[in-house]
Amino acid sequence: MEHKKQLRIAIITVIVILIFFVGWGLGVFTQMQFISKQVKTESAQLLGTKVISSVSAYGKVTKIQNKNITLSSLSEDLVVSVPDTARVYSFVLPAKTSGTPTQKIVTFKELKIGDSVNANLKLLSNGQFEAISVIILPAPAK
Repeated sequence: MEHKKQLRIAIITVIVILIFFVGWGLGVFTQMQFISKQVKTESAQLLGTKVISSVSAYGKVTKIQNKNITLSSLSEDLVVSVPDTARVYSFVLPAKTSGTPTQKIVTFKELKIGDSVNANLKLLSNGQFEAISVIILPAPAK
C-alpha cells in the first residue's frame, strides 16, 4: 500500500514537472514570435523613411504581368511594381571582344523572362516594393 502511494506521488511530481517545462517552452516560443514580429515591423518602418531612400534586389525575371515583374533568386520570389517613372537600363556590349559594356536607357517592354536584373526599390506605405530603376544585366559570356 505504501509502495503505491509513493508511486502515485512520483507520477504526479513528474506530470507537474512536465507541465512546467511545456508551459515554459510555450512562453519562450510565444515571446520569440512577438520579438520577431516587432523586428520585422521596425525594419519595415525604417525602410519607409527618408534616411533609407531605396534598397536593391537581384534576381531573374520569372513573370511579367502588366507593370509588375516577379524576381526569383534562391527559390524566393519578389513581386515588384515598375511605374512609368522608373528608368530601365540595359548594357550594350562593345563591338570588340574586350572593353567595358556601356549602359543605355531602354523601355519596360525590353524586359524579358529569364533576364537577370538588379532593381533599385522603394517601399510603399502599403508594404509593396516599387522600382525606381531596373538594370538588365548582360548575359554571361559563353
